Order: sequence, then structure tokens, then C-alpha cells
Amino acid sequence: MPQREDLVTRTLDALDRLMRMFAFERILYLVCAIASFVLLIVCLISLFQTQQISVPQLAMVFGASGLIAASAARVSFFLNKSFELVSSIIQQLASLEKK
Repeated sequence: MPQREDLVTRTLDALDRLMRMFAFERILYLVCAIASFVLLIVCLISLFQTQQISVPQLAMVFGASGLIAASAARVSFFLNKSFELVSSIIQQLASLEKK
């Protein structure tokens, strides 16, 4: 039992350190996604007001949507790594209980 509790404690500490270490990166991607979303809304409002599509408007739409996709991919990658860490610890705990 102490081994299992130590493993859980170490895992939670590692996950906490991981979350703190990449907090700035997550906030930066969140800010980028929000700015891109605002840019996308501004572009759509401009598009509906002028009822014409220009090259700068298309560039804003594709740029904003691309930045949103890139930010979402990075955050998903980070969360995937965190879940893999927790999953590996759960598997180790399960193998300890079988013994």
C-alpha cells in the first residue's frame, strides 16, 4: 500500500509541475485563440456590411482560422501528454494490485 500511495503522490506532483511549467504557454495559446476569434468576427461583420469579398478579408479569415486551429492543436497536444501520464500511472497501479 505505501508503494501505491507514493506512486500516486509522485504522479500528482509531476502533473502539478507539468501544469505549472506550461501555464504560460497555455495562456499564450488561449490569448492567441481569443484574438483570432475576435479577428474572425470583425472580418465576418465587415464581410456582411460590404457584401463583397476582398483579398484582405480572405487573408484575415484564413489567417484567423489557421491560428485558432494551431492553438487548439497545441493545447490538445499538451492535454494528451498529461492524460498519457495519468494513464500510465493508473496502469502501473493496476499491475501492482494484481500482484
